Amino acid sequence: MTLLAFVIHYCIFCERFEQEAMPGIANSTDYKLVVYNASENKFTHGSISNIQDYRHLVRGYPTFVVLKDKAVVSTWEGYEEYQFWIEYNKNL
Repeated sequence: MTLLAFVIHYCIFCERFEQEAMPGIANSTDYKLVVYNASENKFTHGSISNIQDYRHLVRGYPTFVVLKDKAVVSTWEGYEEYQFWIEYNKNL
């Protein structure tokens, strides 16, 4: 599965994600991590060729999208919701 994170530089929750959660996820064997910085229109970690297919899902920052075989499995916004999701899905 792929965890696609849409972040921007001036978002405190995006910074928390990059500092607190991103290192652990980047080393995980459960997910391929892709981080897209929307304020700079570039990937800061990993990449996917079809980023435009998922930009319509962004309503706020950070936005997280879980993909399996390029299909959207789950989406959510905000760091707190992300932390809850990780705890809830530890057994994936």
